[in-house]
Amino acid sequence: MDLIKLTRPQIDTLGLAAYYKLWAGFKSAGTVFDYSLNGNDGIVTGATPAYPGFLFDGVDDRIAIADSDSIEVIAITMIGWIKLDSTWSNVGYLIAKMDDVAMGGELAYGLFVAGDKTLRTIISSDGNITTSEGSTSQISEEKWHQVAGTYEFSNELPVYKLYVDGVLVASDGGGNATGPIYNTGTGRLTLGARFDASDAGYSFFVNGFLDDLRIYNVIKNTAQIRSDFEITRGRYGV
Repeated sequence: MDLIKLTRPQIDTLGLAAYYKLWAGFKSAGTVFDYSLNGNDGIVTGATPAYPGFLFDGVDDRIAIADSDSIEVIAITMIGWIKLDSTWSNVGYLIAKMDDVAMGGELAYGLFVAGDKTLRTIISSDGNITTSEGSTSQISEEKWHQVAGTYEFSNELPVYKLYVDGVLVASDGGGNATGPIYNTGTGRLTLGARFDASDAGYSFFVNGFLDDLRIYNVIKNTAQIRSDFEITRGRYGV
């Protein structure tokens, strides 16, 4: 009798710039591995493994990744899983890339949950802090959700899209961004925070759990985002 070998569906790896399977724990003491194999390993401050992810305290926990060519992208898909703490009330960034300079830094891109628990993205085409764009529906607390954001400058127009649990929740022009994503700075990538060492007033930390954070240098469409949600949701009891 012939045996049928079953294979588990895999996430899409085309265009991966950085990938953090936080459920896998530390690579070594204080560091997490970049599973895109682009060498963007992260240095952990405060955040602790709490399967299936890492717990961030909302005060100063973060993971810092040094600037590299692979995370300087002109179009982007940011994706990850988040579980908000029941006390969530402030802005918390899953992903942010920016420099340490006065007045909040030179920003490239970011994906965050606002204090009102709506998903938002912020993109700059010149390094200046710009207004964010976002959804109006709230993300529930104490439950895992997959969130994703995309941005591209297509046909001379900026376009962003936001997704929660594989469903498109917002799509519009790109706020103040007027071109490709800014990438002439040397800013670090930070997970779990938008961290500005020069001005604490411009730092915003996640209060809750994060996992499976990815950055792509290509745009993933709605069907691909939905497929990713279906492939990964089992780990989070969703």
